Amino acid sequence: MIAIFNGISVGRPCIPMAGGSLLLDQYGSDIEAAYSLRKLSSSYEGSAVRVRETTFNTEADIGFDSDGNFDTASLVAHVGSAVGADGYVVKWYDQSGNSNDAVQTTSSAQPVIAIDNSGISQPKGGRATIAQASGYGNPTNQFLDTPTINAVHNFIVFYQAITGSTRAYYAESASRHVAYDGNRIDYTDGVNTRIDGVLNVRNLYMLHETKVVGGTATSIINGSTDASGTANVLQVEALMGYPTSGGGVIGNMQEMIFFSSDKSSDASDISTDINTYYSIY
Repeated sequence: MIAIFNGISVGRPCIPMAGGSLLLDQYGSDIEAAYSLRKLSSSYEGSAVRVRETTFNTEADIGFDSDGNFDTASLVAHVGSAVGADGYVVKWYDQSGNSNDAVQTTSSAQPVIAIDNSGISQPKGGRATIAQASGYGNPTNQFLDTPTINAVHNFIVFYQAITGSTRAYYAESASRHVAYDGNRIDYTDGVNTRIDGVLNVRNLYMLHETKVVGGTATSIINGSTDASGTANVLQVEALMGYPTSGGGVIGNMQEMIFFSSDKSSDASDISTDINTYYSIY
């Protein structure tokens, strides 16, 4: 569901890194894929997402405003502003320059784009999100396909809006995934024992950083280590769901950044940039 309410701001000025550059201008080496509802690279000239509206099933690319924020005005012009008007994501564009766009051409499997300021579809700060439909509660099989992404060090902005008891995948391949499991985040590589998180993430707005360095996977939530264990590097073939057997994300996504190398030396600065923009914690 998408709606605009009078008097409610749906965006804040884009906050650039020092020197007037954006996040990937500073820390974009070894970037594999970067999906966001803000502009991440000054050299990127494309859009944020491609959206299908449901009245006539027309599609349109929605980009950024002059400050690099998501262009909510263009989204509303395409989809409509009435409560209940729906916009569905056909493509989430990769801003890395590697053309790893996340795509879903099947209408029933497309996630919804939401800027609603009421209820569970509103994460924090009036910013747009990409979420699952079916009332945003454990939809059966909605996801965005990607080429295979070698994801060594990753940063994901995620809002766990409602409770749920089943596993919901937000970055996965046939045998490896990062998932929400009832009330925590877990990591599976298909070979080693599943790494189960400790923190209850229900109703939590989070920056989830996960990395696999030297055979050890570490999961960091809002700046604090949540879990670690033996694991192989994550490979991503889909966002926000599990194509093989269903299980969409019970929550909303705003940013997913995947690096092919260990970014530990830059991780604090990357996290600060993300947290400053979204006001997560």
